Amino acid sequence: CPTASPAPSSPPPSPPPPTSSLLERICDCAIQSGLCDQTCNAMFTSDSVSPECQSLYAEGVCNSSPVIGFNTLYRDACTACPTASPAPSSPPPSPPPPTSSL
Repeated sequence: CPTASPAPSSPPPSPPPPTSSLLERICDCAIQSGLCDQTCNAMFTSDSVSPECQSLYAEGVCNSSPVIGFNTLYRDACTACPTASPAPSSPPPSPPPPTSSL
């Protein structure tokens, strides 16, 4: 009797996407909460920060090898923070009205 050929095997399931690093997740929280110009402590003291982000703060700062230093600005640690916007410039002065010599 001929043996049945085995059914083609399906490809192995793709591995789950890698989880973001702790620093990336903390930076995402800092950006979402508008804390890029704040020090690390703002993640815990700001009312605009979600409980999930506050727990990341504790995970990233309150240990023996912190991901972000306690007095470090998020902007200095997070490359994803938008660059500091320059102070809004005032519009150029309007030219003086032409003078007519009469």
